[in-house]
Parts: sequence; structure tokens; C-alpha cells
Amino acid sequence: MKNKLLILLVILVFIFAFAGCKAKDDTEIAGVVIETSEGGGFRVEIIGGFQEDLMQVHMSDKVKYEEGTDENIQIGNAVGFTIGDEVMESYPVQATAKKILWNEKVITGEILSDGDAAILIKVQTGFDSQLLQAHITEETIFYKNIPALTEKGKIIGFTTMGETLDTEPPQVFVKRFVIYN
Repeated sequence: MKNKLLILLVILVFIFAFAGCKAKDDTEIAGVVIETSEGGGFRVEIIGGFQEDLMQVHMSDKVKYEEGTDENIQIGNAVGFTIGDEVMESYPVQATAKKILWNEKVITGEILSDGDAAILIKVQTGFDSQLLQAHITEETIFYKNIPALTEKGKIIGFTTMGETLDTEPPQVFVKRFVIYN
């Protein structure tokens, strides 16, 4: 009987010990890079995942990159990354990236005409052509309170799914909307 109680007690101790060791989930954040540093860090205007508007992101030697993610983080790119629970409360807040989830070039331009499924854009940066037809799909992600129905004359920034249809004007499929002014 004592052996059974002792075994039960040992089992309960292990259960409670490991239940208290559960790792806190990392916070996933998305932002547009507005500054880079020589040490590899960057400053982002946050577009999703955190309540502040700016964040200084430090990079350690241990940072991991999602498979297929470009490691060259540049000003103007949209970046998704994770941080742990250690955030320095300064302005801007500071954190260390644990993992870079995606790093995508942003195309910006003025909306010339809009619709439910596509918008015609006069390109300002990020694409070689002056005009671009951008298609919106069910998979398109809208960050920073960007409306699903956009307005003519607004400046928009977005990333693409990669494929460009060689038509006049060229056509792309929008992966993420990240800027809307």
C-alpha cells in the first residue's frame, strides 16, 4: 500500500513540475522596416501583433529564418517575426527577434481605380512598370485596419504572391496590404 502511495506521489510531483514548465508562446509581429542598423537590427512601424506603433528589433546570432525567407532585411520591406516575452519599455519599445517568419518587398502606389477583386495602381516604388493591376484573393491579408474596399486616390503598399502576369499593365496577386494612406 505504501509503495502505491509513493508511486502516486512521485507521478503527481512530475505532473505538477512539468505543468509549471510550459513555455509561453512567442508573440508574432508584423511591421514595415523604416530603419536598419549595422548590427543587423531594424526598426519597424508595427502593422500587426503588438499595441505600440514602433519597435526597435535587435538580432542575435541565434535568430532563425523561416525556410525560404530572404535574410537581407531592407528599408521598405514588410517583415513578420517573433519575439519572446522580454520587451524593454522605452520609446520605441525594444525586443530581440527569435525568428524571422517572412521578409517581403513592398510595392507602393496610388489607386487609380478600384473594385472588389482588383485595383489599378500608379506605381511609386517597388516595381518597374508605371501601372500595375493588383488582384485581391481570399488569401489576401489586410493589415493596419486597411479596408477591404479601397478608395481611389489613396496611397497603398502591398506585397505580392510572387507571380507577375506579363500583360499590359502587368498583373500581380496581392499577398498582404501593409500601407494605406
